[in-house]
Amino acid sequence: MRIDRILNNNVVIIKDENGEEQVVCGKGIAYKKKAGDLLSEKLINKVFVLKALLRNSIFRRLSLRFLWNIFRSRQRLWRCSHKHWKEN
Repeated sequence: MRIDRILNNNVVIIKDENGEEQVVCGKGIAYKKKAGDLLSEKLINKVFVLKALLRNSIFRRLSLRFLWNIFRSRQRLWRCSHKHWKEN
C-alpha cells in the first residue's frame, strides 16, 4: 500500500487496490514517511473504510434501474401512441 496523505504520525490515508480511500492508524505509522512511500501492513492497527461508498454504489444502481424503467415505459407509451396514430 502507498501513502496518499499523512494526517499525523499515527494516522495516514491510503488508497486500496480499487482506488478507494481508507484511513489507517498505527503507532508511529507515518514516522519519517511522506506521501507516495510504501506502508508496511505490520504497522497498521486499525482500518477505517467509508461505508457511504457502498451506499452510494447501491444508490447508483437503484437510480439507474429506476431511469431504465422510465425509459422502457416511455418507449412502450410511444409505440402504443404511434400505433394508434397510424391506425387513425
